[in-house]
Amino acid sequence: MRQSKIKQLRRQAMAQRVMVEQARQTWLGKLAQFDLQRGYGLQYGRVTQITDEGDVFVECLPGYDRPVAALAFTLGYLSVLTLVEEV
Repeated sequence: MRQSKIKQLRRQAMAQRVMVEQARQTWLGKLAQFDLQRGYGLQYGRVTQITDEGDVFVECLPGYDRPVAALAFTLGYLSVLTLVEEV
């Protein structure tokens, strides 16, 4: 039974690494828009880091009079971001 638990943990770790790498390829360094649903309205930021653990860091663009300067969340919340094409 112990070997099956070890195999399961290895599979989960591999799946996490794959998800993180896919997220990095898609999001890292990209401009994104988001609305935190807290009355701040639509904001723009750049995804600056995605850690091996799946933490996502977004640095808000300067010039906004909103109290949010940066965000940190997990891969599961990437759905709140929308990629923005840069011109």
